[in-house]
Amino acid sequence: MNRLLRLWLLLLPCAAIAGTPSLSSFCLSSGPVFADTIPPDITCPQNITLTPAPNDCSAPFSYSILVSDDQPNPVLSQLEGLPSGSMFPIGTTGNAFQAEDGGGNISGCWFSVTVLPPAPMLICNDFFQISLGAGCTATLTPFQVLDFPSSDCLDTFFVELDKTLPYGNGPWLPPVLTAADLGKPYQFRVSDPLSGNKCWGTVKAVDGQQPALECQDLIIPCALEGVTPTFLRDSLGIPFAIPVATDDCGAVKSLTFQDAAVLENCVSGFTQTIQRTWTAVDNSGNSASCIQSVHLKPLQLQEITLPPNVSMDCHNPDLSTANTGAPEFKFFGISYPLTCNIGYTFADTLVSICPGHDRVLREWFLVDWCTGNVIDSIQRIDLEGQSGLAIACEPVVTVVVSQTNCTGATDLPAIGLVEDCSPVASVQAL
Repeated sequence: MNRLLRLWLLLLPCAAIAGTPSLSSFCLSSGPVFADTIPPDITCPQNITLTPAPNDCSAPFSYSILVSDDQPNPVLSQLEGLPSGSMFPIGTTGNAFQAEDGGGNISGCWFSVTVLPPAPMLICNDFFQISLGAGCTATLTPFQVLDFPSSDCLDTFFVELDKTLPYGNGPWLPPVLTAADLGKPYQFRVSDPLSGNKCWGTVKAVDGQQPALECQDLIIPCALEGVTPTFLRDSLGIPFAIPVATDDCGAVKSLTFQDAAVLENCVSGFTQTIQRTWTAVDNSGNSASCIQSVHLKPLQLQEITLPPNVSMDCHNPDLSTANTGAPEFKFFGISYPLTCNIGYTFADTLVSICPGHDRVLREWFLVDWCTGNVIDSIQRIDLEGQSGLAIACEPVVTVVVSQTNCTGATDLPAIGLVEDCSPVASVQAL
């Protein structure tokens, strides 16, 4: 007789038999455990060759990568190449992908996208005028002279210039233009190194750069007259009174200015401002302008020079301020009358010092109309004889004498006495 022994295993959740040591070896802590050894399936497109659109150096390409696995949510990664929908450049681009499932199984695929070089029909502008910029230079580019500047092949094209007569047969030089090339009709050519195609045209350089001009503001005393730029520069030694104009492509043809005066008040700190607009024009007619503000500041009382004491002949003295002096302002050794914020007047008092010597005490009053401050000063004007007493008489007098005692008598002729400012006290004849 045969006996079959059947062993039954009871598997219970660990939580159900907690506290029962004899049964703890029969509990399950998780579900069934098994190993995933099957990698995902991944499929790439076939290698492909593309032809770009005319005059383009890249081509668009969209593709799909197919991934499947016996477990959900495999992860797809691109290791090299360009994403779908990209513009693929000329040449061969390798595209590598890998798929990884939750068990760490990996599979991959690879495909290539080859873009053939284009064979564009280059079309150049027959004539192109280029403006020289900063430094009076410019570099000619394919974008400027081709009829299809939107092409993405431009980076591969290059431009050359023929600057030697007769134009068109070389030598071909880099496409750099300078001031020496202004106005000259050079021939250019554009070459495609991939296809060998070329096209030609004519280029002429013109001066498109305006002159460089910079103005500096000035602050000068308001008493100055005729504040022309040449006066400020040459007489007062202010070098930037006339701005310096320069031009990268040659000389500045003209530098002119126009003035517009604006009256100020004392609160602004100026009595007047001259808005001086400078304009520089180069030989090509390009112009640049700037505004220079010439501020006229008020005078200070302590800056005023008062007239000195003077002495003059007492006979018909000229007491006018043109002869005796008036308050003035001195700047860079030049005297200027008071014409802006300083006003003045005077009063005279005549004093007799002694016979033949009088003195005029001239009291000057000066007021600053901006501050209201007032000062006064005394000027002495002395009136006295300058030449002294003058006597006029006959140089020779003839007297007839007696033969007996050799003596004679006669009347002396009258003499002339001149004294401008005082009476004659006495006259003696010896």
